[in-house]
Amino acid sequence: MADCDGYALPVPEITCASDLETWANTLVNELQNAIDHVIGCIKEFEYPECDICALKDDLVNCPLDCNMIEFTGVTYGEEAGVCRLPSPIGGLQPRYGSGITAVAIDSGSDWTVGAVDIVFDTPFDTECVFAKVQITSCHQVVTTPTPGPNCGRHYHQIVQEELITKTGFRVLFKTIESTGHYVTFRYLAWGK
Repeated sequence: MADCDGYALPVPEITCASDLETWANTLVNELQNAIDHVIGCIKEFEYPECDICALKDDLVNCPLDCNMIEFTGVTYGEEAGVCRLPSPIGGLQPRYGSGITAVAIDSGSDWTVGAVDIVFDTPFDTECVFAKVQITSCHQVVTTPTPGPNCGRHYHQIVQEELITKTGFRVLFKTIESTGHYVTFRYLAWGK
């Protein structure tokens, strides 16, 4: 194990010009030894063992009690805390996700054929005040990711305002395409 507390680089004395070559070779060797010494110290360094599961109880506001990446179990409030995010501006909370129509929709389909009911994983406490849907792709087979022709321009969606509730909403899809396509979409809703 290297002595990592300190390292001295000895420099030989030069008494005459003929000693310069010997001095240069000795300096290069000593520099290499010093570099090897530092590398040895780095390789032998050990991080202290840290058990975050044991330490988290000592933290004042530890966000490790819930999955913050997927926001599972997160609530909103006036102030932030453990698993609690501050309410967004205006006190509104978001809900978002994606979906696909259960059937292929064509020009012969009426609006009820292309109806999709969105149910929020976590309902709003009082009401949903806004809901929007965006078509992301359409394809003839439910498992085919390749978009069909004119998907964005020829497929239309309507969020039924009267069916927006704190638990979800209904969106209707219609098209002028004669060939049926499944419609993939994403949604965003805000409520309180």
